[in-house]
Amino acid sequence: MVRGGGKVVKNAAGFDLPKLMVGSLGRLGALVELSCKVFPRPPAFATLRVDYPSLAAAIEAMAILVTKPLDIKAVDLEPSSTGAGLWVRIGGREDQLEPRMRRLQGLLGDGEILLGNAEQSYWQGISEFQWVGNGETLVKTPLTEVQIVAFDRKVSDLDGRRRYSVAGNVA
Repeated sequence: MVRGGGKVVKNAAGFDLPKLMVGSLGRLGALVELSCKVFPRPPAFATLRVDYPSLAAAIEAMAILVTKPLDIKAVDLEPSSTGAGLWVRIGGREDQLEPRMRRLQGLLGDGEILLGNAEQSYWQGISEFQWVGNGETLVKTPLTEVQIVAFDRKVSDLDGRRRYSVAGNVA
């Protein structure tokens, strides 16, 4: 019997045994007692889409987001033949979304704002991989925002659709 972490969510002991156990997929043992940090689902969401002339410009804009306390729910990059689109999703009380969206526009520039059913449908389609065409193969690759431009240059030759999620940490 091995115990890792403590009664609180933060593992201040510095042991990565829980990560090892999760990564082993049951081969090293079974997790029998877990503490998870959860947050309530926000009552409303809004998404801002800003187009940039290049993938590098969109990545620079995305890098600004991680330096600000914005409570962002999702950040996706979508390369295109004319540049790249940056999709930023926020959630919270409906009366607070408009000022937060204006703050995002101040940082990233004006763009299209999605609300309500259109916003929800967009992200549901993304999570269900509806953007992948029929008969196409989906490959999911971990990377960092620093690697995106070089990675995109190499895979764009394959003529496939590309999308970078989790603020550029998954291609």
